[in-house]
Amino acid sequence: MAPAASAALLGIVACGPFGGRTTDAPASKPAAASRPADALPTTAERIRVRTQKLQRDAIASYLETTAHIEALREADVFPKVGGIVRELRVEEGDSVRAGDTLAVLDQTEARIALKQAEVAHAEAKRAVDEAQLALDESRSKVAQAKVDAEQAKRDYERDANLGESKDETGLRILAPKVVEASKLAWDRAENARALSEFAVRRAELAFAAAQTGLLKGEWGVKLAQVRLDDTEVKATIPGVISARTIKHGDTATAASKMFHITDLENLQVNFFRPQRDLRILGDGVQREVIATSEAITDASTGEPRSFLGRVERVAPTVDPQSGSFKVTVSLKNSDGALRPGLLVRVRVTLGKRDAAYLLPKRARVLEGEKPCVFVVRDGKTVRIPIVEGYSDEARFEVRNVGESGIRPDDDVVVVANVDLKDGLSVTQESTAAAPVER
Repeated sequence: MAPAASAALLGIVACGPFGGRTTDAPASKPAAASRPADALPTTAERIRVRTQKLQRDAIASYLETTAHIEALREADVFPKVGGIVRELRVEEGDSVRAGDTLAVLDQTEARIALKQAEVAHAEAKRAVDEAQLALDESRSKVAQAKVDAEQAKRDYERDANLGESKDETGLRILAPKVVEASKLAWDRAENARALSEFAVRRAELAFAAAQTGLLKGEWGVKLAQVRLDDTEVKATIPGVISARTIKHGDTATAASKMFHITDLENLQVNFFRPQRDLRILGDGVQREVIATSEAITDASTGEPRSFLGRVERVAPTVDPQSGSFKVTVSLKNSDGALRPGLLVRVRVTLGKRDAAYLLPKRARVLEGEKPCVFVVRDGKTVRIPIVEGYSDEARFEVRNVGESGIRPDDDVVVVANVDLKDGLSVTQESTAAAPVER
């Protein structure tokens, strides 16, 4: 057979994503075209194969999926009190910080209430001052009553002694009536002291009540100030005003949604994976994540931009109905190019190897569910079962390189013009490994 005709009979032995094979149709020789597909070439045609050595290179395994971007934090803003909208300070697209004033409601009643509370507080403070004066006065009266009672006691004791004494004539020096009057004066002084002490206790209670009134007045002022502050509608989180649903002059209530704030700096995507991936993603290892969107392109190249991220958390449970679990990925959005709602393609790096043994995917043959390759040794084909590792779009990793599998110097069949089996004599044509696009 002519070389051109032989080359036209070369077929591709390949196992793509679905394990199928494709065979090029012969370009000439009608007789060869009518031969059954499973028939071997004649001796004149000879079995021709193209081989390739194992390639040593880096390879990584990826998980790819699509998901919509979500904001990690977003909030609806409602007023705390009702009222007419007197001022709007932000519009959609404005950046805000937590605590910034977004709108101002009518403050007339709130300001009046604050003034009333301040007046009540001033009255309570004056009442405390008056109660303090009364307490000081009652305490001074107690001191004076104590002095008077002690003096009356000494007078009585002196008079009582004189009432017992007699002069030279045998008569008492003081008459019994004088002693009784002294005793009565002492009793009155003791009663006055007791009453003054009771007045002190009453003044202390009045002072405590005045202090409570003052405290109540202080809290009244604070409450009125809070209600005045509540007429200013404030941002609850930092972010961007993504929606304004109120207009100047509208009457807002506590149930009126006024704004929606979206935090564009902290974005995330959530996607679900089948439970078989839980052993890979649930191992706690930090993995590189790259997200791309067709809606955002590089200005210089026109290619979709890539954004870095990381796997934040993996759900600890599997949904029994769908058999899947949730994965949350955070994305870096330092320049604010990403937006919630965008559809992005997410690629999670599952693992990398720097010096792996690699073959093109067309070299792999599936026999049932067991992958294998054919190598050429001493001019004949040899079937070698393989253990696969990582793979990408064009290549796969061979893990069992050595005496128990492929040898590092084996010539691996990547193209043949027939379905191969063990022991076939073949004519070999070597080819260099194709460069890898990175």
